[in-house]
Amino acid sequence: ALGEELKKEIYGSAGRVIADTYPQFKFVRIATINKKTASVKLPHVMEFMDNKNTGANKIDRKKLEGYYKEYEERYEKKLRLFLDPARDIKSLVSDVTERCENVWKTDMKVQQRWDKVQKQMPKLLADIFCIWSVFHCKDAYL
Repeated sequence: ALGEELKKEIYGSAGRVIADTYPQFKFVRIATINKKTASVKLPHVMEFMDNKNTGANKIDRKKLEGYYKEYEERYEKKLRLFLDPARDIKSLVSDVTERCENVWKTDMKVQQRWDKVQKQMPKLLADIFCIWSVFHCKDAYL
């Protein structure tokens, strides 16, 4: 709350410098970045990607939207779960580590392994970002 207050115009640049510089206000910086990032909606990103990727590099929008929805739902669910102080984030870290290691332990051909990685990517990313959020900005959510 104090970090957000310092960023207001009435305190001028000194308030912003304090909030942006001191480690005690790190969660304010992270929350600001998260808020700006979350304000960019998927349709805007898809339009941007369509303009950048043409021809053979055309993106399968339905597949990507499905992956994003899967990521978003899992991230929110895991974040709510692990923001509870009674929950130990180490269990999620162990689970992610094990799943990453298992992808490379298989005897699959490269294409089969890549297909498996693609299917697991939304869940792995959601879990990794949940771990990062809990470690770095838990105070911003509580």
